[in-house]
Amino acid sequence: MTLHLIGVLHYDLKGAERLRKALRVEKPDILTLEISEAALEYLKVHWNDEIDSQLEMLREKFDSKTLSFFENYTKSLSLFEVDTCQEYSEKFNIPLIYVDDPDSFHLAVEEIKKWVKEFLEKVEPDFFSGISIERVQSGYDTLYEYFQKLYDGEIPREEGEKLIDYGRGKMVGKRDEYQAKKIAHVIRKNPEKKIVHVGGCVHLLSDSKGDTLYSKLEKFNPTRATVWKYKK
Repeated sequence: MTLHLIGVLHYDLKGAERLRKALRVEKPDILTLEISEAALEYLKVHWNDEIDSQLEMLREKFDSKTLSFFENYTKSLSLFEVDTCQEYSEKFNIPLIYVDDPDSFHLAVEEIKKWVKEFLEKVEPDFFSGISIERVQSGYDTLYEYFQKLYDGEIPREEGEKLIDYGRGKMVGKRDEYQAKKIAHVIRKNPEKKIVHVGGCVHLLSDSKGDTLYSKLEKFNPTRATVWKYKK
């Protein structure tokens, strides 16, 4: 059995092409994905409503130029992890298993809304002055590089735990335990297969308290990488 974990940042505009490349390199026998079927069904109906809700908060704070950028940006967003994994699963006829806790999805949505609201309350109106797709993508690349260095041990684990602590008990913890149990079940049923899991970068960090997915799966000796690492 081989277990490999691929870390993604949600809403990365280059995410689909990066994840396609990662999957071509890793060649999984089985794919698992950080989403539940309940979340998928909800988003099929409410994706645009959730985007509009985020834009409405921005309208209260920023000028028309900044709003125009975000309106155009959000039109480019998709659940690239889902689309890309489904595409790969169908092309190579391999199982795709959704492993997230269905009860945690609405909590996660509310936490994101809360974070955005708190951020907007603190940020100055000119914070996004000069924003562009290139600058946004550069920010994603910087974050990916940071996570990769955490995965590789080039940055002390304690630095990553500051990110974990922000969501501990909310975004991190219960969901990770649920996912770890489902992935462990897949591993035990398929001892000769290569299993590749795709999920958020934070959940794949090392954690001294053992709350992250990576920490809960360490007994299976998983390897891990961000999709950014496959850029070459």
